[in-house]
Amino acid sequence: MTEREQTGQGLGQIASSSLGRLGLFNELEMRQGRGIRYTGELTVNAEESLTPVYPYSIRTSRFADSYDEFNVLDEHDSVVHKGLLRTRNFQFSNHNGKHFLVFVSRSDHRDPERDPWAVFGFLQVNLTLNPQNLSD
Repeated sequence: MTEREQTGQGLGQIASSSLGRLGLFNELEMRQGRGIRYTGELTVNAEESLTPVYPYSIRTSRFADSYDEFNVLDEHDSVVHKGLLRTRNFQFSNHNGKHFLVFVSRSDHRDPERDPWAVFGFLQVNLTLNPQNLSD
């Protein structure tokens, strides 16, 4: 162990003004004028458009145990985000400088009377770094 590591000193410093350029944030808010858009109960290989609110669609690819695999597609059917989520979990996605939150609000993979399904939620968020909220 080096002397710096023993004394708890860092190996370098990052200025607070540089944290935002690294993609770090400490504030999250919903984008004004845009709400949460939910899908219906999507089964495997199903797709639902998120328009008119968002120019995207969500396509499921596979379900396993409590995991839901999906893709977010743009208006040209290009994949802009691939995800694998547990129910009631979320992921951030960034496309064309905009930040989105994708989550699974409900799912059922064990009902013997029907195919496994999941309901996804999608919303645009603003991620910001407020230097006043940084602690030493």
